[in-house]
Amino acid sequence: MLTPAENTAIRDALKKSHRPFFLFDDDPDGLCSYLLLRTLNPNGVGMPLKSAPNVTAVFAQHVERANSDAVFILDIPQVEKEFVESVKVPVFWIDHHPLQDAAGASYFNPRNHGTNIPTTVMSYHVTENPALIWIAAIGGIADWHWPSFVDLYREQYPDLLPIPVQSPPEALFTTNTGTLARIFSFALKGLSKEVRQNIDCLTKIASPHELLNQTTPAARFLWRHYRHVLAQYHTLKERALRAPVSDGLLVFIYEADELSLTSDLANELQYRIPGVTILLARKKLEEYCCSMRSPHINLMEVFQKAVQGIKGSGGGHDHAIGCAISEYDWERFLVQLKEELRNAVVEIPQGS
Repeated sequence: MLTPAENTAIRDALKKSHRPFFLFDDDPDGLCSYLLLRTLNPNGVGMPLKSAPNVTAVFAQHVERANSDAVFILDIPQVEKEFVESVKVPVFWIDHHPLQDAAGASYFNPRNHGTNIPTTVMSYHVTENPALIWIAAIGGIADWHWPSFVDLYREQYPDLLPIPVQSPPEALFTTNTGTLARIFSFALKGLSKEVRQNIDCLTKIASPHELLNQTTPAARFLWRHYRHVLAQYHTLKERALRAPVSDGLLVFIYEADELSLTSDLANELQYRIPGVTILLARKKLEEYCCSMRSPHINLMEVFQKAVQGIKGSGGGHDHAIGCAISEYDWERFLVQLKEELRNAVVEIPQGS
């Protein structure tokens, strides 16, 4: 959690800004964080970061073009000092990935207080608006986090999260909360114009049932896009489920002309095939864009060793990371990755 003083600082900065610029990660946690915080100042401009998870100086031009007087960076693990210096306006960086140098920004990270909660959950506490609990729950659970307010969410929306469900993966793949999380995630897929339209529609949705029941034009627009992406997702999932497993590692590669669904699919495969390390890769130009998942191995430690001498980069969480590997080093990376996985310490789940 952030401290009350930190929540107040973010809230006051948002309300005082005449045109805040929101730069957020292109996943449900980043998107939901934006949807929550923009309720405090609807005059802002939102932009998902669809390239590498690093805010570089090149993004300063978007802030200047929007004539924004403050920048809010949400759920993005890296921000370059050159960006902060280039924008020449206050930068508020709200994140929960491993701690970084603040790079001159006002930096808010629960790890400074010994905890780790998704940016969505922090944003919900900043808003102080119980009516937004459904957005907060979707963003938090989509990030494999069980929010402290989950019982209140369940009381308000019992059909979205039945009582027997007690974990994020079960919620994501067996309930209406999971359907909503996929709608939010799939809204970020496609051409830039489509993504902008989807995000604009999401800002108009007042309740989860409006979206599930498609009772408004905005909801119907989002549902059509969701169904279109879902068809491609199912096709990709059937292929991935047939991928061979060797030495406890499932490797599945698909081409760049297909939508980028690696993160979503990696999460579901982790749920469907427990105990296996998942590596999904989308071949794009001269590199492989990957998502890795493992419930019982610290992938950050494994990856940092496996990428030694390799042209590649990546980051994320202990059990879920994204990375990009040069196609010229791909086979070598796989060899080193398998070696590090064999040597990795297997974590025993609590309660076992």
